[in-house]
Amino acid sequence: MNHRILKQYRRKKGHSRESMAHTIGVKLRTYVSYETGERNPTLDTAAKIAAALGCTVDDLLGERDAS
Repeated sequence: MNHRILKQYRRKKGHSRESMAHTIGVKLRTYVSYETGERNPTLDTAAKIAAALGCTVDDLLGERDAS
């Protein structure tokens, strides 16, 4: 997952890191590690993130621009 794109989508949608963590069912530190590139989510979690942000997993992988 492209952590820069993840952060860009989250901000564009107006979500906080805390709200994203709660929505996808992970601890805040876990979600932050996705945004910093420290860790990658499982495919199931990536799908939850994409659904919460109204995009696709491909979008979060950098296949499309968030603009």
